[in-house]
Amino acid sequence: LTRGRPTLGLSYEPPGPVEVLLVGCEDGYQDTVIPRLLAAGADLDRVHILDGVKDEQENVRPFSLLYLSELENYLAAHPATALVVIDPITGYVGRAGVKDHHDAEVRSLLEPLAELANRRATTVMCTKHLNKDEAKTLASRVGGSVAYVNVPRACFVVADDPENEGRRILAPFKWNLNAPRPPAIAWTMELPPPDDLAAILAACDHLNEKDKAKLAGQLNRLAWAGAVDIDADDLLRTAAKVERKQTQNEIDRATEWLRERLANGPVGSIVCAREGDTSLGRRWPDPGLPAEKRRPIVLGRVKWWRETILKKRLEGESRRAGYNGPYFFRLSHHAWPPGADAVTTTQQADDAELSPVEAVEAVEATVRDQASTMVSTNAERASRPDNALVEAVVEARQPRSRSMASTDSTDSTVIKGNPVVSVEAQPPCVDGELEEGDI
Repeated sequence: LTRGRPTLGLSYEPPGPVEVLLVGCEDGYQDTVIPRLLAAGADLDRVHILDGVKDEQENVRPFSLLYLSELENYLAAHPATALVVIDPITGYVGRAGVKDHHDAEVRSLLEPLAELANRRATTVMCTKHLNKDEAKTLASRVGGSVAYVNVPRACFVVADDPENEGRRILAPFKWNLNAPRPPAIAWTMELPPPDDLAAILAACDHLNEKDKAKLAGQLNRLAWAGAVDIDADDLLRTAAKVERKQTQNEIDRATEWLRERLANGPVGSIVCAREGDTSLGRRWPDPGLPAEKRRPIVLGRVKWWRETILKKRLEGESRRAGYNGPYFFRLSHHAWPPGADAVTTTQQADDAELSPVEAVEAVEATVRDQASTMVSTNAERASRPDNALVEAVVEARQPRSRSMASTDSTDSTVIKGNPVVSVEAQPPCVDGELEEGDI
């Protein structure tokens, strides 16, 4: 879109390069979104990133769907903006104080958003996850209010191609536009040319060589494979069967691995989870992640091994060594307690994984989404005219170093009322792509 080329692998006369506004609250822009845009060949001069709303006192507030008038002001001042991406839509509904499952309340936000898109001749694309109830129709699996399906003019689902490993499919399951219903479209992922990849990594000079190597394996571009003949509901049903089979295979492998790992006695719970995930080919959380992000992921994996494998398959238990000691996975015939050396070694391993947070096993691990607000520097504020209706500060561009990110706005768009964006460098993220079940 930003290069003025046909998209989705389709053949049509494109209208020329357009601008795109990204509104996201899950992935870090600096090390996740922007490098992937570069890998895809996007023109970053035409990509803008929205992160907040600046009030009359210059305070920055998180953007929500309550600020549609400010969003419309921005679109009016940037008529070349043809696409607004909101990812995920539920994050901005929740910020507005609306409960996800209250139909009337959700409609009170989504219908004005649809009207805004119509007035500004702009496509608004929102993403949302499906629930796990495979017995329901696809439309019913969109979690929360039915307004998420009823209000949009078109809905698509993304899922793995059950007949072609490594390929994904985008399939429509609602189409209320005055145009022929489009087919499902498949694509695969491919690495960008070596020179392009090298240039992207060179711009990430705040990353060490190990992190750059990890990022290099994640920077892919879409290779469109054309139309495929499959219904969206059939796609999800077939994909669910394949996933269940794969999950069962993984559980069987995990059971055998843990049985063998515990053959000589109790082993620390976090040690088991880390080594077990490695044996299954799962990526363990990156040590560079901040503790508040790393901790819930680690404890979530411990919970999976404990509940799914240790208890259900091996009839074992997780037990704490002493009053404040580490947790161990053990089988019913194991002697207890473990030796002092084993407790010390396990505690050190736990601390290394969860530091600086006290290492404890999460029986009820809760993952909290945190909306971050990033404020521009005083020098930038002083330079901004108070009466500006819409003011572009800095548009999305190549990643900067972490030191630069700490002193000025890196990727910003400011709207008076005033949505402001200031993106700070984040640790590398492996979850930058649409996953199965995203719509």
